[in-house]
Amino acid sequence: MQRDDKITGDAKAVKPPFDYDLIAKEIGPERNGVGTPFYFWLYQVKRVDGRTLAERRAHAVTPELWAEWHTVKESYLAECAAECAKRDAKAKAQQEARDAAERAAAAARAKRNAERAVKEKALQIYALLPIRPEPVDYEQVHELRKRPEQSKRRLAQRWLELFKTKSEAVQAAHRAFHEIVTINLPSAADADADADDDDDNDGGSGYAIDAPWLYLQERPPGKRNLDDDLDLIATGLRDPEFEKFRHVTARVRRLLDEIGNPIDDAITPAAGFYQPEPPLDLDAIADDPAMLAHVVPGLIPRGWTIPHGDPGACKSLWVQKLAIVLADKDGATFEGIEVEHGEVILASQDPSASPKEIKPGMIEIRARLGLQASGRLHLSGVPLILNEPTSVDHWIAMHKARLPCKVIIVDSLFSTTAGSLALDIVVKGVRDGVMKLLRYADAVVTVHHDNKSGDIFGSQYLVAMLAGKIAFVRSTLKDGRPGGHVTVTVERIKRPALGHDDAAALKLAYRLDGPLLGLGEGAGESDADALPVRRPDILAVLPTTPAPLGNARKLIEHMLTGKTPKSRDEEWRRLRLHWAERGVVIVKDGTIRRVE
Repeated sequence: MQRDDKITGDAKAVKPPFDYDLIAKEIGPERNGVGTPFYFWLYQVKRVDGRTLAERRAHAVTPELWAEWHTVKESYLAECAAECAKRDAKAKAQQEARDAAERAAAAARAKRNAERAVKEKALQIYALLPIRPEPVDYEQVHELRKRPEQSKRRLAQRWLELFKTKSEAVQAAHRAFHEIVTINLPSAADADADADDDDDNDGGSGYAIDAPWLYLQERPPGKRNLDDDLDLIATGLRDPEFEKFRHVTARVRRLLDEIGNPIDDAITPAAGFYQPEPPLDLDAIADDPAMLAHVVPGLIPRGWTIPHGDPGACKSLWVQKLAIVLADKDGATFEGIEVEHGEVILASQDPSASPKEIKPGMIEIRARLGLQASGRLHLSGVPLILNEPTSVDHWIAMHKARLPCKVIIVDSLFSTTAGSLALDIVVKGVRDGVMKLLRYADAVVTVHHDNKSGDIFGSQYLVAMLAGKIAFVRSTLKDGRPGGHVTVTVERIKRPALGHDDAAALKLAYRLDGPLLGLGEGAGESDADALPVRRPDILAVLPTTPAPLGNARKLIEHMLTGKTPKSRDEEWRRLRLHWAERGVVIVKDGTIRRVE
């Protein structure tokens, strides 16, 4: 309806001034849905459109509406006041109800918080059972360290697989009591990155880990992460699987530490690994007579010595007797030889010769030698792999209270080596391990076995680095059983002892009497015994009439065990010397013949 400011007819009779500004003021501004009584009367009672601006609303008011409003204003205001009072009362009641609900909720929260605080305190001081370190197979560690990144990646993946098999409660308990250890591993997306013999692609093998978060490190009391449901955590702690998985986690953590990072180890070697010294003038080098002395003159020099022989040649019994004498504190001699005494560690690594198994025999040997307990002989069954640095470090740490010592005896070299000693790279690793042991002992003695040709088993590199080499030969009865005589011959000593001219001339003959090797006067000759002859099968092929050495060599060439011409030449030379010494062949003027 079009309006103007002209007031005609009955409009002129409206007593309230009909002014649009006054009407707009009466309507009042609309703020947050709240208006004046006139506003609500217009739009709730009279149903005038209320979605326009105040100025337009004012123009929507007719003089009739304006007059009507003034007629009902007083009663409507009273009605509004009553309604407002009703609404205020209702709002007050609602607010009081809300306040009461909030107080009840706050009380409930306080109760829950108090209960949670009690539970948290109990969980924070909860004492986990100590985990006893379990033995590590250092031969396996040795293999894992060949491909360290692949090994750690697979180890982490395996831990995650096992973790996911546990119940929700066990997982919650494990997360609460362990910190996250992040393992930074390179991508394995390149094909055959593991450098093994197959052509697999590690990137698709399931071993690549995008976010290797492993809960491995135990949190100390008071530092536990209790974000998960406490009742769930408590349930997990009571589950036997939690304790079992703790042991798995401890083993994984230890393996990761053992594998380490060989590249970083090479860049930053352990302290004291190699301490270079500047070159010194010859005459400026301080004299140290002790460095030239032998632990047992003519028998055990300082450095690395290997007693070797066939299985059953009594090498172990001999080193046990040696250890008992060296550890004596009353000046005992070894086979009449004055020796250096001190702490001795005998590491018995043979499966059938644990410390508990060899103890009775060693007690008997000591008693029959007339010696008393010295407290300086220590038997050890701690695993040791000489060409695995982590194993050697662990072994040294386990024997810290006994080091340094006079001698470390390892029985045997074969059982403390990962890989074949016929390989130079394996022997080099063993040498490094022995050198590390020599920082804590004057001498290291490692018992070893012979090869088929009757010499020490291993590469020439092994023999070349030895300070001492001792051969053991046991007699054989006529029926083929082992006899009771043992001959011990010093084959090599790199430097003679002070006061001794011959570096390798000592030869000892023993008679086996129970666990004791008693020193005899002869080399074991008797009607019942005959010292064994090496390679009797080859000896039987030689002619009984003089034959040139070259022709004889052709007859037995196929029976030699050496893999290279040089090793076969050495084997043939040693056999000739052995047979000649035993008197079963005669070598003269470039010929050889077998004695019938």
